[in-house]
Formats: sequence, C-alpha cells, structure tokens
Amino acid sequence: MTVQDYNDAVAIISASKGVKCSFNENVNKTSKLSYPILIHENEPDLITDLVLQGFELRMTPKGLCVESRLHIDKPRNKKK
Repeated sequence: MTVQDYNDAVAIISASKGVKCSFNENVNKTSKLSYPILIHENEPDLITDLVLQGFELRMTPKGLCVESRLHIDKPRNKKK
C-alpha cells in the first residue's frame, strides 16, 4: 500500500461514524507480517465509500483488511 493510499483510507475511515479499527496489527504472534488497516466494526456506508474509492477489501479472521487501491490502466487509444 502506498503512503497516499494509506492516508486516503485513513481519511475515509476517520470521516465515518461508529468505526472500530486498528493499524499495523500483526497477522499472528509468530509472523512479522501485519495488516496495515484492520476494521473490526463499521457502518455499511464505510465499505461502500472505500470500494468506490478503489480500495480492495479482504475478510480475515481478525476483521476486514483494507488493501491497496486497485490501479487499473485506462485503455489506450489505438492509432488508425
């Protein structure tokens, strides 16, 4: 996740009410991997807002993980 994506996701989450989340939570006790943003409780509108902004969401045993944005290249104009 880029720094800009992280900051944008935090801004979206911060604007939402009734959210419980954690940041950089370890996947498990023995792993050095962590979830950048993990949502434990939220309002349905938050999921919609994140998805509309292009964020990928993944359900984990600990909660909903916010992944990086999906960067889809725009089709190029073909020259005739």
